[in-house]
Amino acid sequence: DCIESLLTDPRVKDEDYNFHDDNPLAPPPPLRRDSVISELHTGRAYKAAYDKFIKFPGKQVLLPLVLYIDGAVTGQFSDLPVTALKVALGIHTRKHRDKDMAWRTLGYVAQVSTPSSRGKNLVHASRHMESENLHLERGEGEVDTTKDVCKAQDFHTMLECLLTSYVELQNTGFIWDLRYRGKTYKDIEFVIVTMFVKCDTEEGDLLCGHYTTRTANVAQLCRNCRCPTMESDCVFANYPQKTVPLIQQMVEARNFDGLQQLSQQMIKNAFYKVRFHPYNKQGIHGACPSEMLHALLLGVFKYTRECFFEQIGPTSKLAEDINGLAQQFGDFFKRQSERENPKCSFKQGILKGKTTAKEFRGILIVIAAVLRSQKGQDLLSKKSPFSDPVFYRDWVLLVEMLLEWEAFLNEPEMTVEQILQLNMKNRYIMSLIKR
Repeated sequence: DCIESLLTDPRVKDEDYNFHDDNPLAPPPPLRRDSVISELHTGRAYKAAYDKFIKFPGKQVLLPLVLYIDGAVTGQFSDLPVTALKVALGIHTRKHRDKDMAWRTLGYVAQVSTPSSRGKNLVHASRHMESENLHLERGEGEVDTTKDVCKAQDFHTMLECLLTSYVELQNTGFIWDLRYRGKTYKDIEFVIVTMFVKCDTEEGDLLCGHYTTRTANVAQLCRNCRCPTMESDCVFANYPQKTVPLIQQMVEARNFDGLQQLSQQMIKNAFYKVRFHPYNKQGIHGACPSEMLHALLLGVFKYTRECFFEQIGPTSKLAEDINGLAQQFGDFFKRQSERENPKCSFKQGILKGKTTAKEFRGILIVIAAVLRSQKGQDLLSKKSPFSDPVFYRDWVLLVEMLLEWEAFLNEPEMTVEQILQLNMKNRYIMSLIKR
């Protein structure tokens, strides 16, 4: 129903579709180093899926799908958060997928508060007069006597229910009459393949069955590869990736020790039945990419600000002077008419105060201005380790490169050569952060 609704939505125009040579039946061209990557149908994942799953090119059309999952609260005073699972069509443009009408909801995963449910169950069992006003679902709040069952299994069991018809449709495909640019392509077969899942870090770990804790006692922090925790700062580390057959074999054999060494939970993963593109051969473990909000803005950018003031001395007089100077630079950068520019003016400066994720771009711009200004150099040169010219230049290089990195990742298109270079460029940025 969701896919049918997306394909028949009258608000979708011809320019909202993405097809090679404006032909739904056209195959993807071979990729070269100068090929431009801008949409789903221009990448290697799409081409690998096309080569593997399209058996009759004149009759079949690859239908890449994008899933989205995120949690939300149902109210300010509610203890019932819900997680929505949504789907969009990859044959639509990226610009169109930014609109609400480009998505349909497959269902919701509810998370019931355990203490509250257990408390209601106990009050209900007491037969107190007030228990008549409690609404208690069947089985809610009962003690779970099942052993060796991970709490994440409930989450994946509900997801499996939501994905039931999705998996059935991907296995069978479906016949459709596609109307595009004044022509009807009759009786074409859509072949479904899932490209990736849009999610944040927490949901990504849950979907992969990875531990959500990130302490020193966890064997592996990464849900994508098998890098040990104590080697996570090794810039040139290159460990094998996690795959569906590897994890599934351990789960079926109930190999608790092996799963613990991989920081994986003993669960029946709902996404192991979903067919992902075959390029990286990882399934869901390679389909939860890092995202800008938590990994970069609230991750690297936020830690950079904190480390900068930690090395200055967060409660020192120098920190107050730098914060005051940053506040002045932010006021200079403030332009009411240029809405696309990041916010750089903060009432309490950049040291304190509540800031949102998108504001850390402006914070780093202000820090870069302070480091580049003569007054900033005069103030910081009195403090070790900023008195070391090499150390000072590294800070300038780091802040400016992070801003360039973030701007580059927001580009609407890249070449294959630039993407291949990122394998080394990202490692260099990690090395600079570490230094």
